[in-house]
Amino acid sequence: MQTWKTALCLTALLTAAACAKPPAQAAGEAQLQSVTNVESYCKLTAAVSHDAALARLEGEKPADTEARLRQKYAPAAQSDESRRLVYGTISMVVSKAQRARGVPADSKTSLDADTKNRIAERIGAEEYRSCMNVLAAKQ
Repeated sequence: MQTWKTALCLTALLTAAACAKPPAQAAGEAQLQSVTNVESYCKLTAAVSHDAALARLEGEKPADTEARLRQKYAPAAQSDESRRLVYGTISMVVSKAQRARGVPADSKTSLDADTKNRIAERIGAEEYRSCMNVLAAKQ
């Protein structure tokens, strides 16, 4: 499941970079490109949220989580701007996962792997839905 999500995220980032158009474009094409970028960003946020939540449930330290996620997702970023966006997203999501309430102190031992994965998947899905709602409203 993790491999699938990673592949989806990398595909979305690479597609967004490959579909970039020069500034002189028709209004309809600009809006379509904007929608693609929003969706790609939200997919990235969802995948990182899933991984960060799972790491939090496993008891991984925030600095270790951030370093691991940077190693996992940053190679897909082809430009400095994309890389900064990925790094910022990872920092924000890891911080958010660490501030999450309701995670038992002994979640590393008290929850089975399947339950942790379901929780992380739900968090990723909700993050995607929330991201799409917020960014779509701003367009």
